[in-house]
Amino acid sequence: MSLKNNKHFRRFAAALMAGTMMVSMFGITTFAQGNNGGEPTEPTEPKACTVITKKLEKDENLYLPATTFTFTITGAEESDLNDEVKNGVAVQAGETGDVVFSDGSTTGTITATAGTSTATETVTLGALDVKIADNATFDGVGIYRYVIQESNENPYPGVSYDTAKRYLDVYVMHSKSGGYEYYFSIVDSKNTSTKDDGIINNTYKYTNGGLYDLKVTKNIEGNQGILTEKFDFSIQITADHEGEKFHVVVYNKDDVQQRVETIEVAEGTRKGTVSPISLGDDEYVVVYGLSAGDRYTVTETTANKNGYVTTCKVNDIDTDLTDGAVSNNSDITGNVDITFVNTRDAATPTGVVLNIAPYIAMVALAGVLAFVFLRRRHNNF
Repeated sequence: MSLKNNKHFRRFAAALMAGTMMVSMFGITTFAQGNNGGEPTEPTEPKACTVITKKLEKDENLYLPATTFTFTITGAEESDLNDEVKNGVAVQAGETGDVVFSDGSTTGTITATAGTSTATETVTLGALDVKIADNATFDGVGIYRYVIQESNENPYPGVSYDTAKRYLDVYVMHSKSGGYEYYFSIVDSKNTSTKDDGIINNTYKYTNGGLYDLKVTKNIEGNQGILTEKFDFSIQITADHEGEKFHVVVYNKDDVQQRVETIEVAEGTRKGTVSPISLGDDEYVVVYGLSAGDRYTVTETTANKNGYVTTCKVNDIDTDLTDGAVSNNSDITGNVDITFVNTRDAATPTGVVLNIAPYIAMVALAGVLAFVFLRRRHNNF
């Protein structure tokens, strides 16, 4: 065979192998996504392919958690392979570092920001792309398996994490140009013959634990207390995470929403304040979504004024006020219920009673004498 014919033969053989691989792969459409990963022999970076989408469902009255979700991509272990064969091709364990996220790292992140909505909703937070690393060293054509997994090493209060393995199968095939083509496929780790949608769902809910509400109620008491009077409050939250927001709602005595506010903590100090909050008798305000490490300071700015004596209970326990304020110095372990009571009483003027008492006694004595005298006169007749 001439050199020229040999060259054509090699090209034909490479094309035939690639075509065979593609036909076999597309014959199991539950696997193939058909994304061209590019060729490492070319100067341009391989194309990235989206394989993971992060979604989060949250409860009403909560802003999105201000947190970052972390993922890793590693080569599969032997236990992830189970001697699996796809269309006559054995699945191999990929090498960690040959397939990376789009930034070139084996660790990927998706960051959530607090947002503007406090409705019950499911939000798409972002997606992760993967690509072939520039220095990838595959042994040749074949199917290489990787594991993508969400981390829960630094859990955020109220968030559920999905740490189940997602298998990423990478099909390495010859390309017509003499290099390689790559096709990516996310498969169900429990049933690897089934394509996975790559969606990782998380929830941010009270039922997951670690989330609590702060309720502040005003009571007015005493024989001189004015039940229609309003008293002003300030609520400061020091958050245990940067970027947090807290939903604040003021209710009247009939539990009807009167006002809505937001506490947004400042960068660095992690402090945020809402003020003034005016409350009348049996009215209250709720700060939603606190966690154990959050700190609060609730201050009645009009405490002990205008003849009122201000006292406070925290979860039905009498608590001292400092300049009209109450705060926590330890972790929150449940819902916090704070009641401020303003009492104003006017004492009965006992001095007036003492002053007229002698006259009352004299009148009573006169009445007795008149009764006796008149009765005797009547008997004489």
